Amino acid sequence: MYSYSYPSYNTRGISLSNLGAGGIIALIIAIIAGIVIYFIFAKKDRRDYSGKLLQLHDFLNFRKFYLESFLKVLYIIFTIFIAVLSIVMLFSSGSFGAGLLAFLGTLIIGEVVNRLLYEGMLLLLRAVSYLRDIRDDAEELRQYAKTGDDGRTNVNFPPEQ
Repeated sequence: MYSYSYPSYNTRGISLSNLGAGGIIALIIAIIAGIVIYFIFAKKDRRDYSGKLLQLHDFLNFRKFYLESFLKVLYIIFTIFIAVLSIVMLFSSGSFGAGLLAFLGTLIIGEVVNRLLYEGMLLLLRAVSYLRDIRDDAEELRQYAKTGDDGRTNVNFPPEQ
């Protein structure tokens, strides 16, 4: 009477249920390696390392954020995309007037919105960076206050929490 064609699903692809023992072994290795690397790099003081090990320590402790550079590249890509898209809209419309309106609207509004979004994201990232710098400066000041030049405490700070 009615004929329904249901889509067939390929069950031989990569999925978590098909990983089996290999997936479990990979998970166990990842957990063990993660714990070892954490205790080697994350628990020790930064001053214990130099050169490439210091860079690795900073990377694993998120002392340098790479997202800011990545967002700048994305901003440039989307700026170019919006400009090219607006040119395409200029010539793909049925009439020149509608195409010109679409071109100007996409170019002006699109670029302004793009800039505002990326400035907002970078503002948040830089606020985090400045707060981290303030924390580091406070730690240095606290260490100086504890030891001072003459070995006595110079300033009374509240206890660390």
